Amino acid sequence: MTGFVRSAMGRLYTGMRWRVKKTGKFYRRKLSGFSAARWIFDPGDYRRTIFLAGSGRSGTTWLSEIITGHKRFRYMFEPFCQQQTGFLPGWENPQYLRPGTLCEQYLAPAAAILSGDVRCEWVDRFNTCFFPRRRLVKEIRTQLLLKWMKQHFPEIPVVLILRHPCAVAHSRGKMGWNSEPHRLLAQQELMEDYLEPFRTELQAGEDPFDKQILMWCVENLIPLKQFREGEILVVFYEDFCRTPEREIKKVMSFIGEKPCHAMWQLSHKPSALSKPWSAVHSRERLVDSWRKGVSDEQVDRAFSILHRFGLDGLYDKTGLPRLSGEEALQLFPSSPKATVPAASGRGRADNSGECSDG
Repeated sequence: MTGFVRSAMGRLYTGMRWRVKKTGKFYRRKLSGFSAARWIFDPGDYRRTIFLAGSGRSGTTWLSEIITGHKRFRYMFEPFCQQQTGFLPGWENPQYLRPGTLCEQYLAPAAAILSGDVRCEWVDRFNTCFFPRRRLVKEIRTQLLLKWMKQHFPEIPVVLILRHPCAVAHSRGKMGWNSEPHRLLAQQELMEDYLEPFRTELQAGEDPFDKQILMWCVENLIPLKQFREGEILVVFYEDFCRTPEREIKKVMSFIGEKPCHAMWQLSHKPSALSKPWSAVHSRERLVDSWRKGVSDEQVDRAFSILHRFGLDGLYDKTGLPRLSGEEALQLFPSSPKATVPAASGRGRADNSGECSDG
């Protein structure tokens, strides 16, 4: 067996040329000659998945690189991005799914992704583990379906990372990202279940910064309303900046793993997607460096929007969280929506191909 493994590894690396490109303190390895995704021996079984969710520009890439510093995980980068993968025809961005919904259009691709059955250069672009025993799925488009996913795939631990909405809005603006919250109006179930009270705000938003704040509110309101303490782990980007060792231990304990020394080192390095103007490169304060690019008036408007959504208790105006992750899940009283039982075969689509939400 040892000879077979050595032979396989020899064939795997034969002909590969490593090109090392230094970006700050991060070294990106690129493979030439073939797609590395073809050579990942994923063990399958969705129960081996860890799911990391958060708004775009909230530290999801940074945290995913820390977690996969364990070197035993396959790193699946944003597989729910239909534009890049083509795995999810007919899905909205972001897609809301009412808990209990049974539909092959949603269950089949979700099961394939969460079982590690998909491969493409986009998804495996940062993966460096070819013989994983578990996988980390990192996503920025799935906060509105996390409860649905957890119901159908209950053994998957879910980590939700939050970052100050003004920091997220500022970073998205510098990236040139557009946000169109009025598009959410077309998702009838989402409006009925959560967003009808905010229809005016979603329709009226015109300022680019304010629209980013509105989207941040929607992306985080839904999971904070749907989950209770213990069902998922909520962490704050700012806490990772201030006390990385404590937060890493918390995450690794939640997913049933032990931290390793490489994780402490990675917590002090820029992520693969950090930009030259990021605070981590300029050695500015990670927590509140955004304040230089956001006016007091914008902060006041942001907190007015947060107050309207009931989320102003999460952060103060200086950039720090006011609550712990456990307390964040207690912001809203439990108000479960009408659901139907999940399919008896967990992680499997129903045979009829019909969609049903009861």
